[in-house]
Parts: sequence; C-alpha cells; structure tokens
Amino acid sequence: MERPLAVLGFSFFLALTLGSLLTLNLTLALAVLCLLALIVGLCLRPLRQDKRLMTVFLAALAAFSMLSAKEALVFCPLQRWDGQTVHLKLQALNYSADPDDRIGIGVRVLEGDLPAGTKLALDASFWGIACEPYDILEGDFVVSAVREEGSGRIYEYTKSLGVMLDIVPADYNAEESIAVTPPASRPVMAQVLALRRAARMAIYSQPDMEDVQDVMAGMAFGFTSGISAEITRMFRSLGVSHLLAVSGLHTSLLAQAMLALFRFLKLPRKASSLLTAGFVLLFVALTGFTPSAVRAGVMSIVLLIGLLFGREPDSLNSLGLALLVITLPNPYAVCDVGLLLSAAATFGILVLYPPMRRATADRLKEKGGVFALLARPVGAVMVTLAATLPTLPVILVVFRNISLISPLSNLLMVPVSSVVTVATCLGAFLAVAGVPIMTDAVFWIGKTAARLLLWIGRGLFSLPVVSVDVDQLFLLVGVPAGLALVFLGYRLLGKRGVRIAALWSVIALLGGVVANGVFMKGVATLTVLPSYGATAALVERDGRTGVVVMGREDASQAAARVLRNQSLPSIDFLLVASPDDGSAFSAPLIVETIGVETLITGKEGEYRHTLEALPVEDGTLYLDEGAVSFWGDCRAEQLADGFIRLTIGGTRLLFCPEGGDASRLTADERRTNLAVYTGAAPRNVAALTTQAGVLSVEEEMLPFAEKGVPRGVYPVENTAKDDVTIYTRGAGDISFARFG
Repeated sequence: MERPLAVLGFSFFLALTLGSLLTLNLTLALAVLCLLALIVGLCLRPLRQDKRLMTVFLAALAAFSMLSAKEALVFCPLQRWDGQTVHLKLQALNYSADPDDRIGIGVRVLEGDLPAGTKLALDASFWGIACEPYDILEGDFVVSAVREEGSGRIYEYTKSLGVMLDIVPADYNAEESIAVTPPASRPVMAQVLALRRAARMAIYSQPDMEDVQDVMAGMAFGFTSGISAEITRMFRSLGVSHLLAVSGLHTSLLAQAMLALFRFLKLPRKASSLLTAGFVLLFVALTGFTPSAVRAGVMSIVLLIGLLFGREPDSLNSLGLALLVITLPNPYAVCDVGLLLSAAATFGILVLYPPMRRATADRLKEKGGVFALLARPVGAVMVTLAATLPTLPVILVVFRNISLISPLSNLLMVPVSSVVTVATCLGAFLAVAGVPIMTDAVFWIGKTAARLLLWIGRGLFSLPVVSVDVDQLFLLVGVPAGLALVFLGYRLLGKRGVRIAALWSVIALLGGVVANGVFMKGVATLTVLPSYGATAALVERDGRTGVVVMGREDASQAAARVLRNQSLPSIDFLLVASPDDGSAFSAPLIVETIGVETLITGKEGEYRHTLEALPVEDGTLYLDEGAVSFWGDCRAEQLADGFIRLTIGGTRLLFCPEGGDASRLTADERRTNLAVYTGAAPRNVAALTTQAGVLSVEEEMLPFAEKGVPRGVYPVENTAKDDVTIYTRGAGDISFARFG
C-alpha cells in the first residue's frame, strides 16, 4: 500500500475530530459500525484485498474506541467531583507567575481524593500562591467542571491540554492554607521551563518595544496572554490569526534557518542535521509542546533524519506520522483548533500546491519573457491559496466567519512575520546567553518588522469589507455537502476527482457565503448566552452588533467571552439594564475586550460611577430620559420594575429582571413577541402576552424555573447548556434556530 502512514494517520485524525464533535453514545455507535464494517471487509475477498480501505476502517475503529474509552472511563467519572471539596497533594507544572491566559497553570495530582495523575487547572497567581515548576502543593480545594460556555467554538481548549477539572483553594486565605514545598530534585523539563521564562523576560525587558512586545512574544514562544483583543480580532478578520501563536510555519522556518546557518558554518551534513533536530526539539519544548508545534517538529525531525541517512522522506507519510504521535497519547489533542488549522494547511501545501503550481507558475515560466517574471509571485499566491483552502471548513465551523482577503493578507504578512519570529527567537537566545551588542541589533530588526506587520494589518483591516459572518444553518448544510462532494469525486475519478470536487466545493461554499449574506440582509439575530442565571444577549443586524446585559456579574463575563472571539473592531452599543446590577460592576470586562461606541443605561445606581468611567466612544445615553433610538427603526425603553423593552422594527423583545412583577407593566407593555426571563419567570408571568420565551437560567435551577413558566401556551427555550438564537425580520415575527 502506498503511503501507509499517511492513510493511517489521516484516517485516525479525521475520525477523532468527528468523534470530538459528537456525544459519547454517537461515538460508541460509530465504533460499532466501524467494527462491523471491518468484519464484513475481512469476510469479503474484494474488500479484504483493498488494503487502503481496510486501514481506514481499522484506524476509524481505533479512534472512536479510544475516544469513547477516554470519555467514559476518565473524563465523565471525574466530572462527578464538580462542586466537592477535596484534599490533594499536587505537583505544579509551571511557574505561578507565567499562567496560561485561559486556565492558569496546570497541576498534576500526586495523592489525595482524586485519582493520581489527573491534570487540573489552578489559577495560582490569582490566589497568591507562589510556586515554581515541580513544587509540591498540598491543601483543601474545591473542584469544578471546566466550563467554556459562550465561546462559540467546536472544541474545548482545556481538554486538548489534558486538563479535566478546575480547582480553587477552599480557604480564601490560600497563601496560608496551601502548603508549597520544593521537591528533592527537579527533572530536566524544569530547566527548559526556566529557559522559556528567561526568553520571555528577555523580550519584555527590552526598551522601546512596549507597543509590539506582546505580539513578538506570542509569535516566537506562544505567550499570547498579553496580546490585545483588538489585535486578535484584526488578525482573525484578515485570516492570519495563525501568525499570533506558535505554529508549524514558525517551527519549519526556524528549522530551515538553523540548518542553513550550520551549513554556512561548513559543518558536515550529518552534524548539521543532528544539531538542527536537537534545536527543533528544544524549540518545541520551549513553546510548551503545543500540538501544532509538535506536528511541525515531528515532520522536521523526520526530514532531518532522512537527510542524515541520505534519503528523501515522503512528506505526506511524515504528516500522517506526526498526527499519530500527537493524538495516540492524547486523543483530545484534536480539540485544539490550532492543530486542526495547522494540519489542514500542511495538507493543502503538500497535496493541492503541486498541481496548482504546474497549472499556473510552471506554465508562465515555460512561456518565458514577461510571463516568466510573473512565475514567482504567482507561485507565492498559489502556496497561500493551497494552504488556505483546506482550512476554510475549519474556520467556517469554528468561527462562523470567513476572511474575504485572506490570500492577500497572508501574501503580505507571512514574509514579515517570518522575520519577526526568527529575530525574536534569536534575540531572546542572545539575551539569555549574555551578548548585549548583538541582542540589541537583532531585537531592533524584530521590533521594526513587528511594527511593519501591524501597519500592514491595520491598513488591510480598514478596508470596507474584510470578512463576513456565516449563518450556522448554512454551515451545517454546506460543509458536510462539500465533504460529501469531495468523497464522491474520489470514488468516481480518483485523485483527479478529489482536486476537481474540492475546487468546486470551495467555489460553492464561497458563493453560499455571499448568498447567505444577501438572504440574511435585514434579519436581526438575538443570541442569548449561557450566563448562570443572569442575561447576556447579542443583538445583530446587517453587520452591526449590540449587547444587552441584565442581572449578576456573570452576564458581562459571558458577553466578554463571546466578544473576544468575534471579528469586530467595536460594538454599536452596550445596554446595561440597571446600574444596581452586578453586570454593571463587571461591565469593564466587556470594554476591555472590545470597543464600545455607545453606552445605554440608567442614571442612578450603586455602580453608576463604574459605568461613568467606561471609555465609550460616543458617550452615554440614559434610559431614564426616555426611549433611546438606534439603527434607524430600533429603540430601547426602560419600563416599570426594571423591565427593558427592545423594539427592532415591529418586533418587541422584553427583558425581564429576576424578581420583577409583570403586573406592574401597562397593558401595552405586557404585549411582546419574545420574553427573556432572567433567572426565573417574573411574578404574575401569566399577565404577559408573548409568542415565545427564553429562560436564562443555570442548569441546576432549570427544573424549578420551568415550573414558573406557563406550559403549552408558547414555546420556551433555555440557556442552561447552550446559546439560544432567535431570528426576526422586524415584522413581529419570531423564529428559533433549531440546531446545535
């Protein structure tokens, strides 16, 4: 069989990715179906002789079985500890001063109530716990399930890191209640972590780099916590978000640079290959062994080993091997979108680029003359397109947004980012080694290139139309249809059919994106987010976005989580229902995440000074002074007892506060098209006349909250586990989005 590792690795990886999107029962069912298919294949000679098909069945069976076993035997049993207090002896896996921006630091259970070896997340710096890698922490902790509600993503970041639960100290005085003891000895990895930290400090200690140091640290070593939400959104809209974190591009680039350096120094080929392989391994460790960096690292090392023995390795086989190395020990690695994008882009370069180059750049070169001069830039465009096309399904499903200028932005920004990465890494190593003169020169190159990169990005981002949002229903139909078309092309025409079908699938997807935008013109979308009994809602229409928060602090926290992943420079308005709400106190979280043009709220309340201090662009409008108009035919009104009415064209949305009394509203105010209930239905809820309702409630309180809603009178959805999305054309119409 040709390229066995490629067939085995890709099949295993794709099956794991599919399984990560499904429930445990469905994954088990697919494992059973694959087992039956394998048995049938063994019994039928024509199928048994098709080694490629049998390998696919075997890989899929192994993937679905491993994922099901991990979920059923490890992850699900651990979730039963949610909310319990346990005594644990832990081993820290990082410095408390260098937390991951989303989970804190990782800790591993050594002894205690939880199984030994379980990896947990602890925000040590927040609790004032000072520790170094492999220090021993002991004390009482409260366990909680890892929650990433409202992220709008198909993956769970913490799972990809092997983290199963969150923990916090049971005693607020954690500095005294949690004992921290240094170990008798530390492994070699502690030295690697110390070097990683020293490299970070070298970047942040350089003068005149404050405006770009976060970007440089993120691109070189994966320190993304300091990168602003504005830059993150800009790069995502441009389709170059992969540049802000360590990816396969950076690893491969550094490997090539080091190999070229050693060969320039006249080192023998074998010595150059060995030294470069060691450098690649060290660099992957310095990045924290992110899956995308590991993927590139394995491929680079396989290539270097091939050079060592004078053999040219097969790149597709190397990619398949890399995917197996990453996912066999940790099936949840496919939950990392960085790995999905990295694998898809590499596949595109290896499979799509050669025929695209032959059809374009090679033909131009053959014609000679002026056409030959165009061969190189056209080839560069083809590389970008080949890497971008396979990532489109991932980007569409994960971010529900597609960049319209991604090929152009990649073409302009990738070469500059390469300079930033190489210069930052080299500058950090020189700084750690104590070579100040060379350090300053190299860092000057890095910061100049970083400023150029941001200048190009901001210029492109200022264009009228950079990216478009895509409706989820379109994705649920379009992406599977495209994949089915590619499979059909392969079955009918072989490899040539795959290329033709893939091209037409991409054309259809892009055409569908445009058609979807035309169809959705004038349609307003209300997305009510899970916020633990508070209310957080995104209001969107024709590319404009507003946010409504009501109730406890969780409302603003939920909104900030979602907005962090939106490709928006700012939101049109932030409506804080009451300055007395906890959501008003935590409103700065939203403003720190995204720009806010207008704040809409009340004048008086406990947290009015907090709201007055928010840096909004166009100032504050007060509901106490009357209805506030926006988007031409829309307005917000403050009603009695804390109720808020939002009118979009002819459609009325009523936001009901926790503990409110519907009987205090006028007869006209009680008539609404949609009622959003915060925490529970208001008192005298039967007084409302509505077409539909949404219960914004935490899962534990859902059974009690549902009892307070009229049954069978109108449909009521809830946000206990997921978003609730509602569409309206502003004509008094309401429809729920009936999908995942």
